[in-house]
Amino acid sequence: KMQLEKNTTYTVSFKHKAVTATNGFYYFVARSEEEDRDFGWTSWTDPAGTVGSKVVTFTTGSKNKYRLLWGMNQGG
Repeated sequence: KMQLEKNTTYTVSFKHKAVTATNGFYYFVARSEEEDRDFGWTSWTDPAGTVGSKVVTFTTGSKNKYRLLWGMNQGG
């Protein structure tokens, strides 16, 4: 586990593979657990079987608790 600090810039890099078709999109976001805000929102669409990578840089806000989320809208 790694705790993200407030008012700090982070760069997250990851590889991804689209394993199924979706009518929506894939996404990554750093979400604050103490305020209703998202940081570093990134979304993309890829056909099934596509392999890729992303680099996302974001700066957290003034609160302390954050979590990183990867997801697939309208599909899982």
